[in-house]
Amino acid sequence: MQHLITPLIPCGAAYFPVPANMPPRKYAFLLLPGFTLLAFSAAVEPFRIANQLSQKPLYHWQVLSEDGAAVRSSSCIPVEADFALQPMDRDITLFVCSGVLAPDAASPQTLAQIARHHRHGGRIGGICTGAVALARAGLLDQRRFTLHWENQPGFIEHFPDLLPSARKFEIDQRILTCSGGVAAADLALHLIAQDHGRLFAAAVTDMCLH
Repeated sequence: MQHLITPLIPCGAAYFPVPANMPPRKYAFLLLPGFTLLAFSAAVEPFRIANQLSQKPLYHWQVLSEDGAAVRSSSCIPVEADFALQPMDRDITLFVCSGVLAPDAASPQTLAQIARHHRHGGRIGGICTGAVALARAGLLDQRRFTLHWENQPGFIEHFPDLLPSARKFEIDQRILTCSGGVAAADLALHLIAQDHGRLFAAAVTDMCLH
């Protein structure tokens, strides 16, 4: 992806100084039809709040869809995409956001792009039922992963050799998954703590009222 991922740095009353000792983290959120709006928002907002608190572009992100068009969430609210899914730099973490239509949500072309990004060294994440797309792309063999508890029995029927965990989120090398809902915020806050320390992540958590 050659497009610039523009940071959002809104102004706020609270401030937490953060040393500029690392380049900004870059994320792309691929919205699949029927994605869960709560989980998507919970994943993005901690990064936005981190930028606001620090008044630095710590995190950049972009919203993608399979064809560049808006995508309807599971609550029928459409969300605009910035770009269509395409090959991207390996320093971008690609999160696949899925929901109730998980088994057939991603096209074969999309699965190929997901697998390509991982094969070229990129990190891949699954939010809510995003792990279904990751499994279809062949990325979950011998990996720890999770997805929403409601969908785990059906997942095991489709993928009997893959066993999801009961944890809120899992990180196994370059595979990151969370079970959806506010667990997406837990994953984002964990990543922020890894990048900038627990005290800063705690400040972001307070801003989230989480």
